[in-house]
Amino acid sequence: MLTIDELVKEQNDAEERIFEYSLTLLKPIYEKRRVLVSTIPSFWTAVLEASELLAEYITYEDTEAIDSLREVHIDWDTDNVKNFTISLGFDENPYFESTVLKKSFEYNSEFQRHTSQKVDILWKQGKDLTKPRPGRDTSFFNWFAYEGKEEGDDDGAEIAQIIRDDLYPHALELYRNAQQDAIEPEYDISESGDEK
Repeated sequence: MLTIDELVKEQNDAEERIFEYSLTLLKPIYEKRRVLVSTIPSFWTAVLEASELLAEYITYEDTEAIDSLREVHIDWDTDNVKNFTISLGFDENPYFESTVLKKSFEYNSEFQRHTSQKVDILWKQGKDLTKPRPGRDTSFFNWFAYEGKEEGDDDGAEIAQIIRDDLYPHALELYRNAQQDAIEPEYDISESGDEK
């Protein structure tokens, strides 16, 4: 008779095979999207701003740097789709010299989460958004220092999962919703004349 652990493993293996198959179907679509959105100014900036899950990690000070974001791309490890690399491409901006920031994630069974290596950002003089200052919240760019090997160090893995599972696959929907919200004024029932 199967144990619960054995059945969980069987289910996980099946879900992994399903995901591998879905990637073979989605990869050419993602490539078409990559070409299309490269012609749309501020596409990825709008997508990041429209992601409610990611919004809590982006500070006011981050927004000007994020305005220079021109591409988000994910590559999955062909040998193990649990592992992936997120690439963020930037235009020239006042904050850092780097034009592409890549962060790779590997699923670590010991920690039961994705771990990563620290990525150094080449900040311009006096522009380091990750430097602690009074009254400043933790910057989104602190994520690039995430390693995930310390107890309670979960935010970095969560941000990676939001980008992988929400922002990247649903980018077109997020962008369309953001554009729709921008052109449709909020409806105020108090001005409708129907309230009694």
